[in-house]
Amino acid sequence: MAKGGKAVMVVELKGNVVFNHIWQPLATAIELAILNCGQDPVTVLLTDAKQWYFASVQLIGEADKQEPSLPEGELRACNHQFRLFNCERIPCNLLLRPGTDDYGPVAKVFARMHSVLYPGVDITRVAHRAKLGNETLQTLANKWAEPFITELYKKKNDPELKEIAQKAEREKKEIEQKAEREKKEIAQKAEREKKEIAQKLEASEREKTEIAQKAEREKKEIEQKAEREIEALKRQLQQQQGH
Repeated sequence: MAKGGKAVMVVELKGNVVFNHIWQPLATAIELAILNCGQDPVTVLLTDAKQWYFASVQLIGEADKQEPSLPEGELRACNHQFRLFNCERIPCNLLLRPGTDDYGPVAKVFARMHSVLYPGVDITRVAHRAKLGNETLQTLANKWAEPFITELYKKKNDPELKEIAQKAEREKKEIEQKAEREKKEIAQKAEREKKEIAQKLEASEREKTEIAQKAEREKKEIEQKAEREIEALKRQLQQQQGH
């Protein structure tokens, strides 16, 4: 506003709007209407995305203290006199997905905001103006980006940069190949270790079998030896009894 701008709208968002919430943004609108340095109105928009309260306030001039009463729709504040007009509540729940026949309130809210932000502009021309604006922005964006794109093309064709890119690509391939080799080596080592463990287990099983067989043989030999000794003792006893 210090550079010649003007206040147009005060927007107040609430989680759950009630009418008494209007007074704080309305007080702000009154202050801004004074700062507008003219008779440009300031509109209050109070909403919770379900209820939309609009009210416009316009500075008339300094308050006349001699005038005991004010006409309907006017008020005094901050030693000034204001006109309060276009007060309206529009039920429009934007938090719900509208049905095919529920776009009327949305259009009404949009039209009211458009009339405040773009006074005197035909709302039917909005789409055309938006298209022109997009085309203008695209032209400006292309103009801004052109030197950067040109520089990129130059760098792309730079032999030194090409060599750097090729070197980076070679290093990338070498790293990938090395990783693949290491992966194969690890897999082969794991397979060898697996086979070695299996062989050790197999050898251990054979050794276990051999020990068992040896023990069985020794057991039989001991039993046979014991039987022979018993038989020899029996014969000796028989011989002694015969004499």
